[in-house]
Amino acid sequence: FKQQDANIVVVGEAVKKAMDELRKNLPPDVELKLIRADSDWVKGSLDGLMHTLIEGALLTVVIVFLFLHSWRSTIITGLTLPIAVISSFIAVYAFGFTLNFMTMMALSLCIGLLIDDAIVVRENIVRHVQMGKDHITAARVGTDEIGLAVMATTFALCAVFVPVAFMGGIIGKFFHPFGITVVVAVLVSLFVSFTLDPMLSSIWKDPPSTHLKKLPVIGHAIRATDNALDWMHGVYERLIRWAFSGRRYRMFFPPLPAYGRGFAADGTRDKSSRRRLRWATLTPRGVVLAIGAGSFVVALGLAPLVGSEFVPQTDQSFTQLQLTMPVGSSLERADSKVQQVEEVVLAVPEVETVSTWVGGAGQRNQAWLNIVLKPRSERQRSQKQVEDGIRDAIAKIPGTSASVGFDRPIYVAILGSDADGLAKVANEFAEKVKKIPGAVDVESSVKPGLPAYAVKLKPEAVRELGLTAPQLASSLRAYVNGETATYWTTPDGDQVDVVLRLNETQRERLEQLRGLPVAFAKDGTPVSLDSVATISSVFNPEIIRRQNLQRREAVFAGVKDRSAGEVGDDVQKLIKDTHLPPGYSFDVGGQMQQQAEAFGGLLAAMALAVIFIYIVLASQFGSF
Repeated sequence: FKQQDANIVVVGEAVKKAMDELRKNLPPDVELKLIRADSDWVKGSLDGLMHTLIEGALLTVVIVFLFLHSWRSTIITGLTLPIAVISSFIAVYAFGFTLNFMTMMALSLCIGLLIDDAIVVRENIVRHVQMGKDHITAARVGTDEIGLAVMATTFALCAVFVPVAFMGGIIGKFFHPFGITVVVAVLVSLFVSFTLDPMLSSIWKDPPSTHLKKLPVIGHAIRATDNALDWMHGVYERLIRWAFSGRRYRMFFPPLPAYGRGFAADGTRDKSSRRRLRWATLTPRGVVLAIGAGSFVVALGLAPLVGSEFVPQTDQSFTQLQLTMPVGSSLERADSKVQQVEEVVLAVPEVETVSTWVGGAGQRNQAWLNIVLKPRSERQRSQKQVEDGIRDAIAKIPGTSASVGFDRPIYVAILGSDADGLAKVANEFAEKVKKIPGAVDVESSVKPGLPAYAVKLKPEAVRELGLTAPQLASSLRAYVNGETATYWTTPDGDQVDVVLRLNETQRERLEQLRGLPVAFAKDGTPVSLDSVATISSVFNPEIIRRQNLQRREAVFAGVKDRSAGEVGDDVQKLIKDTHLPPGYSFDVGGQMQQQAEAFGGLLAAMALAVIFIYIVLASQFGSF
């Protein structure tokens, strides 16, 4: 574990160096092996984002070159990328962020946005140069002419990402550095496009671009780009001419009658014609609006068919398997079952290493297997598919229940005051959840409890012998658990506790404990346990959970073949259809609650973005 304010990558690298030093002093038959380091996954993710950032920047520069046909124009516009990205690092430092997954993703996302302003300004300056103006005048006039549109675009982007940066809840903590980084980057790109680009355009003249088309590879690429653009321009021109033409199309679906004057050949209404009953018609503009409205309706209809989840599934080449044996299982019995599971897991071809932890403090019936998979490039199945295969294989082993993976997104808490009634309700609800398609690893927090024996003093023993419960407990503890009788000092000077207790053969059965002396009568006669107390078998709960001053039990579930959002919606319907007895209530938490909060925050941010965009554009263009 690392300290809260420590950097995970730095700590991970330091631990690896310490392990290398330790290996030098280990005996030959001892191996120190690294099973998993979260720092490796974080570092790999950041490296992937860095590669994406560089690839995006290079592709952007190449596309700009193919469109502008000038290496000088490409450099002038391309300078915006390193300046904006490096300036964003200053903002990241000033706001106390780090180069993490969100800030790097923000820079990767806005690579294309950063160069937009510079391209528009540079293209307009080149257009004025081609009109015959000198470079200084073209730079000044071209920038002034296009400045309002460029500012409108940039401020509209800021209006989108500023609400995202200030969302509430857990999702807001993630997206705060994301939104701030994007806003700072696009503002810097706006500043560069209004200062550096016009300045370079005014003094760095473009050479003729004809010689570039003569080069073997570059020339073919430029000509292919020009041909594709010419074709797109032709298609776009025909679409525009059609959209603004006077043609009319009769509406056959749905057939709508209309009463009014007819239309002339150019599509305008013929006021000289008589009013008559006819079929309704649509202009090309009406067709475009109908297609747009239809697409919007279809998109809304498809939204419920698309799955949703709070955190996307990732392939980290590492997973965990938790095993639970019946309560009261010995450590030896649990270890035997775990060995069977290990054989099944190691038989999976994608598994590379398995490390096992059997038992723990008060958890002898549980075990955890850390499973390291081969790198993604060396296996055909994804981590999720491997987990599903392991789950199906372990289900055939009797006497165990397993859950695969680190997180189960479905969590429903049930609150109540009566422990027995709460356990019954929770178990019944868990059985209903198991019937939901896609719900796997369904588990209830209700456990039978640890088997134990309750020793209760008889009233006459208290009266006649003056025996108390603490005295009786102390005697039994010495017999069963042992009690430190003295200390032994070793030749090295270390002190060792000398524990005195019964031999294991004398405390194996309850009948042996019943005859043990726990007190003495006045005449010195030993008094056995069964004569002063009654012994009964009970089940003690491992843990008592409370929430809002009530007992709490919970139901957990993972998902398979369906998204967490779809399974969560079915669980919500089940909660609404379940009628709890008086005094009991549901409390939904986990990823279901976090996803609802996140989606609510995103919808609110989208609504604010629309409002801010309208305000920005209306204020800049002076028209609503």
